[in-house]
Amino acid sequence: MKQHKEGKAILACVYVDDIIYTSSSKEMMIEFKRDMMKTYEMTDLGKLHYFLGLEVKQDDEGIFVSQAEYLEDLLKQCNMNGCRSEPTPMVYNLKLQVKDDSGHTDGRQYRTLIGKLMYLTRPA
Repeated sequence: MKQHKEGKAILACVYVDDIIYTSSSKEMMIEFKRDMMKTYEMTDLGKLHYFLGLEVKQDDEGIFVSQAEYLEDLLKQCNMNGCRSEPTPMVYNLKLQVKDDSGHTDGRQYRTLIGKLMYLTRPA
């Protein structure tokens, strides 16, 4: 949602039951928040810190976005939180086989991991 008023603008993004908003005018933000809280039952959580896997830091220099915490959580879920990076993450020239005596693999867990990695590495 975008609203203009005398050369000033407010931008509000809604995701399920979360609202993130910003404006070129502090007065417009205060008015928007007051009107929303009058109309809907809601809680003001203050400045944005974390949203949809994005860590947000705001200061006088600007707004900085990182996915470091999302990545740390993903590594913990995969029991890889102590891992080191490798230029080639598997054995070089390994011949993969359908039957290799490695046991049953959970395809759902693999697809979930791939989906999370795709979310992490998606282009802006």
